[in-house]
Amino acid sequence: MDATLTPLRLSVNWHSTSVNWQRLLVLLLVVATCCTSLTVSPSAPAPARVQADLLALAASQPESQVRIIIQQLSATTPVAQQLADMGAHNVRELPMIHGLAATVPARLVPLLGAIDGVRWISRDVAVVSSQCNGCVPTDQVSTAYWHAVGTGLLANRRPGTQGQGITIAVVDSGIQPSHDLYHDNGTARIFEGVSTSIDNSTSSFWDGYGHGDHVAGIIASNGRDGGGTPGGGSFVGIAPQANLISVRVADAQGAATAESLINGLQWIFNNHASRNIRVVNISMNTTAASDYHTDPINAAVQSLWFQGVVVVVSAGNSGADQVFSPGNDPFAITVGASDDKGTRTVSDDAIAPFSAYQHFTFDGRSFNKPDLVAPGVNIISRIYRTDSTLVQHYPGEVVHIANDGLRYFRMSGTSMAAPMVTAAAALMLQANPNLTPDQVKYRLTSTAVRPNGNFASPAAGAGLLNVDAAVRTTTTTSANQDMPVSRLLSGGTTTFWTGAAVTDSGSWRTRSSTFYSSGSWRTQAGRTSTVYGSTQR
Repeated sequence: MDATLTPLRLSVNWHSTSVNWQRLLVLLLVVATCCTSLTVSPSAPAPARVQADLLALAASQPESQVRIIIQQLSATTPVAQQLADMGAHNVRELPMIHGLAATVPARLVPLLGAIDGVRWISRDVAVVSSQCNGCVPTDQVSTAYWHAVGTGLLANRRPGTQGQGITIAVVDSGIQPSHDLYHDNGTARIFEGVSTSIDNSTSSFWDGYGHGDHVAGIIASNGRDGGGTPGGGSFVGIAPQANLISVRVADAQGAATAESLINGLQWIFNNHASRNIRVVNISMNTTAASDYHTDPINAAVQSLWFQGVVVVVSAGNSGADQVFSPGNDPFAITVGASDDKGTRTVSDDAIAPFSAYQHFTFDGRSFNKPDLVAPGVNIISRIYRTDSTLVQHYPGEVVHIANDGLRYFRMSGTSMAAPMVTAAAALMLQANPNLTPDQVKYRLTSTAVRPNGNFASPAAGAGLLNVDAAVRTTTTTSANQDMPVSRLLSGGTTTFWTGAAVTDSGSWRTRSSTFYSSGSWRTQAGRTSTVYGSTQR
């Protein structure tokens, strides 16, 4: 791996330290496209528009090759040709954020940063699942989370609310079809599979790693291969009738990059309406701090949010003051991990010691992450392939083998907590399809509970997920009021969403929108949403 690249991490917490998962991370750089002129501007020095560690690399190792992401002010700026003329290679467009990804000699980075129309240059970092090695005990097998978050109560009160008709995109290492993800009549609930993985695989469903399978099971497994029924000890997900789409961005070693992740989100952006994608789960994080105003992954996440798609992300497993992208995004629903102690009661629950949390202040506004927590310790779910990397490296975590060879596997991490909230959002949207992402977020956080003093910690956010209360509440209040939008979306004088405008559902549709200066998000009376400030529509 190129030593100049910065890795990203899947939000999983491992029980064993026998494998160095950091070696499996691949870095990526996203290049965003800016405005109409490629002239070097003496009034806009490079340091103002280039990530600091890239400038340091250019000075210390000028001939080293580095993967970058360039974000532009305008989609019409011919940066791609300029990059080719300067010796860049493997240049790829990232249209969702009006950007480009490219590999360049480090010495060129300051020159690129001085080009008029270039908004920001950052490193193409690796993204990894938020799983955790060696930070939790493995002496108990827990399927208690289904009850601990109130799913059992909801199932008794509303037995028909199991996610029917709601499609969830799982952005991960793939989802392998099995009976657990089928309807009772034998038809699959995995509607589609796409791949943007760095291994250039043409297989859209293949999950050679196992992480995506595990996440999908927490969301939507019906427990069929486990031989049980909901509430009867089987390995059942929170929304066992929801539909899934596999967006494969990580390879068989769990390695992903910002570029592969953004390309996966781009596919969702292009197809969410035709596929009825209402919720996206991202159990992945970068491994270094970034400002959400300049981070390209944050820009992509917010683009989906403003299209009316609920985005749920993992907080990561690095503890205090270590919430990295996309978990640091103020709009997305960021989920930390609790420990249900293997019991259905919540009176003994605690915050997982590895769960990341942080206080952020930007533009005079502050916010805390995570937004809420869900169980993330010793969570059992499916891993279909017997040759999956995780099964091969951690055979001791296999807790059940079904007749068709399906493995049920135990993992810990905020990667396991996020899909519980994702599934809860799907149940909420089934019960009330007109909810906006901001309303979903507010209902989840306002109904979260603090069952004991452990949940007074900042790491708990608003508290523990309460699926039953979140689905049944009737509040129409919205979260994220007056929150500054990423400057990569709100700055400049260009349209970032073609044919997009705010409607009464809080989605960006139908007309073109132009943003100036630093916009903020506001949901007004009557559920009319707008970005305001120095804004033109």
